[in-house]
Amino acid sequence: MINSIIDFIKSIENDLALWDAGVKLWFRGESGDAPPLCPKIASFDHNEENYLLQSFRRKAGVLSNVPQREHTDMWLFLAQHYGLPTCLLDWTEGALMALYFAINQGKANPRVYMLNPRSLNNNAGVKTYDLNYPLSWVKIGALYIALAWQNRDLDQIKRNLEEQLKQSQHNQDPDQIK
Repeated sequence: MINSIIDFIKSIENDLALWDAGVKLWFRGESGDAPPLCPKIASFDHNEENYLLQSFRRKAGVLSNVPQREHTDMWLFLAQHYGLPTCLLDWTEGALMALYFAINQGKANPRVYMLNPRSLNNNAGVKTYDLNYPLSWVKIGALYIALAWQNRDLDQIKRNLEEQLKQSQHNQDPDQIK
């Protein structure tokens, strides 16, 4: 049983030692006796998610920066953000954030799940790259740069960021031409 934050962190470290090196984990905290890893929409009829999402899309005209119509995944992210029950589960890269969601309501049976997103993608047959964050980060030199979900063309974004970095370095040191 985990009784302190130190115990919690040690437990994560012990579990992480069994996984591949360099894994960047995702965490999810849940409390109560609801079925584990079960999205909110699971208690609804199978047709209701589509109805709720379409209703949300019709009313979302007042929001700025709504996704394009064909990007259903983006619509689901946005609807989830506004509290609509969807098939999505929220995950975080912060273990302590997940712990907060597991214990903040004071319910019995708090739990925190750990997920290796790269292994999940590999098991699902989705090609992953050398990035530790296969969905939302791009590596430039030694830095990982966060990208928004709607930025789908990672190669072009990487080329643009590298060019901006070169321009910035060139502007700082005009005597050095690369």
